[in-house]
Amino acid sequence: MERSRRKPLAGLVAYDYYLRGISEIHKFEREANVCALSNLYRAIELDPEFAPAYGQAARCYAQRRGSGWVAQREQDVAETTRLARRAVELGKYDAVALCTAGFALADVADQVEEGDAYLD
Repeated sequence: MERSRRKPLAGLVAYDYYLRGISEIHKFEREANVCALSNLYRAIELDPEFAPAYGQAARCYAQRRGSGWVAQREQDVAETTRLARRAVELGKYDAVALCTAGFALADVADQVEEGDAYLD
């Protein structure tokens, strides 16, 4: 309780957007994926050091690819790679950041060996 009282408000608001994003991802619908990504980008905007938000945003792109919702493949691959690498950079010891980044790199960016290493 004491730690949560000291937590900056922006961090708590970012976490709320993060949770909303995760909720939308699990609907496995195109519109929900767009909403999830919007929430996750907002979480990142509020807390640029929030590694799991980057990983979950990369996961949104993996879901798009797997569901056939990709409109601009090259842009999606570039953004997935950027998000995943940032998740790894910030979350070296965060299982959620590493797992989601690894999956996205392997699935979307076709960087299977690197993605597999993060999944491990």
